[in-house]
Amino acid sequence: AVNAAKYGVAGVLVYTDPADINDGQSSANETFPNSWCLPPSGVERGSYYEYFGDPLTPYLPANPSSFRLDPDAAPGFPPIPA
Repeated sequence: AVNAAKYGVAGVLVYTDPADINDGQSSANETFPNSWCLPPSGVERGSYYEYFGDPLTPYLPANPSSFRLDPDAAPGFPPIPA
């Protein structure tokens, strides 16, 4: 999303690879946490943050008591919706 914004893209849609979702015909031991595949009702979620970890608590665990950066000033968020 960060690179796409540099070229004028307004937003990015991201879809899960269908090969990563169990088709409902596989057994439970062939789905997460025993394998990479999601169960048929699974939904992938994530983000397109430029760095690793929680952007508001860099280098710290994201506990309720952790110090947090101001979301408006935190670096690494993509400038377009993803």
